[in-house]
Amino acid sequence: MPTVLYEVVNNIAKITLNNPKKRNMLDLTICRLLINFIKEAESDRNVLSVISSGTGSIFCAEAPLYKIEPDKDKLKTI
Repeated sequence: MPTVLYEVVNNIAKITLNNPKKRNMLDLTICRLLINFIKEAESDRNVLSVISSGTGSIFCAEAPLYKIEPDKDKLKTI
């Protein structure tokens, strides 16, 4: 089961966190997937808007940011 879903319907890109058993918790892998899907939507001329959501009753309960080592060079480009 993919932890992040991406689809484009009627010029709207929908990015869905898809791990309800873990309350759609973010980790480094999921953050990378989110960035890739956002870039994909940005480069698609047919996409006019982006919606993010979460499967289940919780959008995203937490992100253990203390486990993610920042890439200072990439942060400069954001």
